[in-house]
Amino acid sequence: MTRQRNGGRERLAWAFLLFGFALWLSLVVAVPVSASRILQKARRPLLLLIQANEGTIGLEDRDGRRPAVLAGDPPQEIEGAVNILTNTTDTALINVHTPDEEQILARFEVYENTSLEVLEAAAPRFSVSTEAHELGLNLKAGRLRLSVPPREGRPLVVRLLTPQVSEVLLREPGQYVLEANNTQTWVTVQEGQALVQAAGKGLYLNSGEGSVVNLDSQPIGPLDNQRELLTNGDFNDELAGWDRLAWTIERANQASGETRVLDERGEKVLNFDRVGEGAARAEVQQPLNQDVSGFQSLELVVTMQVVNQTLPVCGEVGSECPLFVALNYEDVYGANRTWQQGFYAVGTATPNFTPGVCTTCGHPVTGHVQVPLNQLRSWESGNLMAQLTQENVPPRRLKSISLIAQGHTFETQVLDVSLTVRE
Repeated sequence: MTRQRNGGRERLAWAFLLFGFALWLSLVVAVPVSASRILQKARRPLLLLIQANEGTIGLEDRDGRRPAVLAGDPPQEIEGAVNILTNTTDTALINVHTPDEEQILARFEVYENTSLEVLEAAAPRFSVSTEAHELGLNLKAGRLRLSVPPREGRPLVVRLLTPQVSEVLLREPGQYVLEANNTQTWVTVQEGQALVQAAGKGLYLNSGEGSVVNLDSQPIGPLDNQRELLTNGDFNDELAGWDRLAWTIERANQASGETRVLDERGEKVLNFDRVGEGAARAEVQQPLNQDVSGFQSLELVVTMQVVNQTLPVCGEVGSECPLFVALNYEDVYGANRTWQQGFYAVGTATPNFTPGVCTTCGHPVTGHVQVPLNQLRSWESGNLMAQLTQENVPPRRLKSISLIAQGHTFETQVLDVSLTVRE
């Protein structure tokens, strides 16, 4: 009887011992696994800063509308899920930064008549995590241009939705354009690579390729009907492909300036910088030698910032803007012409004093565009082929493109410039 009781106690003791060992073993395995998962998956918000390039930008979060962002206002932070709304005269620029604001991860321009929802903008909370930064956007309607600069370290994964597309997946640096309405979505890869998924099919797009997606249909493409004409338009290879021209200075006793490529928070920017009196001019130029006869469209996009400017508007005859983008071309009649667009930040355009156009330039002449001082601004030309044809000076051959900075004391930065043609 005693032996049976002792045997029972021994079995119970062994059971408790084995159970305790199993519990300890499970904790030894589970705790590190759980801790590792927390370290890998814990997230914190990316920093999103929005500014209005033109007009008034509406913001709407889950609690309703928030105060609008006006052109000229300093950039405002976007927090959480938010809708970005533009009307017919509104455009916006959004910069996506790491949470510590040390690096820029992406920049996207929101054009007129656009409804864009930010679904997710998250970074790993802990540096030991191998997860990527993630940005999720829902383009309900309108047009969006996204730039992702090359960078070392943790990658950025961008996922975009539209009414027709289940996902556009971007993992590579580059420039991407999306446009959507109720029936179609257009995806264009100016540079980089994208995976377009719709109706159960995935389509890879490379640089210079595009796709059209109709409602409840698979992606059509790749379409090879749009090409980027510029080399190194984002200056990631310094000034490769560009010719740096010597500065010209009006007064012999005054200093020239500097033309260089700087690193701003991990993004390359072309910088023109000069302090002095009297007129000064700097220029970088890229040869093109491109026949564009028969092309349907020619479109220029430039993202720039006037950091400093002392000469009001563009001077007394409108020829000294802190930034000109100039296309030198031969028209269909064989005449050499220059189309140029000037940008300034300081002063008010006044006829006979500080005109809003260059009064000494040849035809065609465009009005200067005012941009907020020391704020990024993205500007899009629209179809220059159609505009110049309407003025009876359509281009036949593009000879070169120039980025020109002029004035007295000024500092101008160009983040990227794109010149695309569609056949």
